[in-house]
Amino acid sequence: MSALPAKSELLLQNMFEEGELQCEATHKEFLSVRREGTGQTAAEIVAARADRKQPNMGLTNWRGAKPRKEDAVMARNYLSEPELAALNNLVEQYLVFAEGQAMRRIPMRMGDWVAKLDGFLRLNERDILTHAGRMTHEEAVGHATQEYDAFHSERLAEKAAQPDDFDKAVRALPATKPTPKKKQGQP
Repeated sequence: MSALPAKSELLLQNMFEEGELQCEATHKEFLSVRREGTGQTAAEIVAARADRKQPNMGLTNWRGAKPRKEDAVMARNYLSEPELAALNNLVEQYLVFAEGQAMRRIPMRMGDWVAKLDGFLRLNERDILTHAGRMTHEEAVGHATQEYDAFHSERLAEKAAQPDDFDKAVRALPATKPTPKKKQGQP
């Protein structure tokens, strides 16, 4: 929950501690909100966009200087900047709504949250998925891992084919004539 604003994170933490929400069910609904932002499940995004032939394997976001295998299996790392902004906006709006419900002490069951989520998505003119996706998480991870392994191998081969700094420095040295070896005893 570290991506949430501190106030919303504290509110949700209190709701979990007081038994008003169940973590597993809430996580499922949070993923549902995230899924609605693109019209695809996370697994479908990874499967559709992980491509070793694309620059950086199709990834648009990653931690560090270069993409890693851990980055390749996360759907958000394939989203464009406008897609990320839209998704974050949608999640933030929903959390603000949830916070308002809690502040007014309106009791909500998970079924209520599902109905409110569907209404919230309709209000925002978003499509509501009627299925859990056409690909499992495990299939998407397998695909992304296979693509990353091939991408990484190609990246290593390209790096090995390029001269390193030592080779460049040796080539830059001026050519010298070999000096004849002196025989022992000759001045």
